[in-house]
Amino acid sequence: MASSAGSARECDFDYGNLSSCASDDYKVAIQSRRLAVDEIQLESILVSYRGKQQLLEISPDTSMLDGDKGVVLFDDINFDGIPDVAISTSFGLANQYMDYWVFDKEKNQLSKVGNYVRFALHPSDKSLRNTVKDDAATYRDNAYIWRNGKLVKK
Repeated sequence: MASSAGSARECDFDYGNLSSCASDDYKVAIQSRRLAVDEIQLESILVSYRGKQQLLEISPDTSMLDGDKGVVLFDDINFDGIPDVAISTSFGLANQYMDYWVFDKEKNQLSKVGNYVRFALHPSDKSLRNTVKDDAATYRDNAYIWRNGKLVKK
């Protein structure tokens, strides 16, 4: 995986390059298994944060074909000052779905939020937004906020 230009907040990966990547706070290694000559299944990511390791299960049936590209993100999606973790779970589609985890300070570990179309962060109102392409002519804009530690539609 390679860090994107000028950013330690994301790492790109592809079918042929699943090596580990790191941000200021995290080191991540993708765990996979071969399904066919040109297909691998992404099973989990091993995350190291401040000396502690945690294995995070990726959504079932997340597979990559030769030529697919994805990203690991380290954005602070719950606006608590601690970077969180996300990984691509769809490839070559109109909607880029991601598995998201937030760092739970009380448990000292990452907790899964869910699988969503990639969020755009809006720190001014502490919201997350995305646009979902439902079909060739229909797009749906969504906004989410954090309420009592849970992500809910705004």
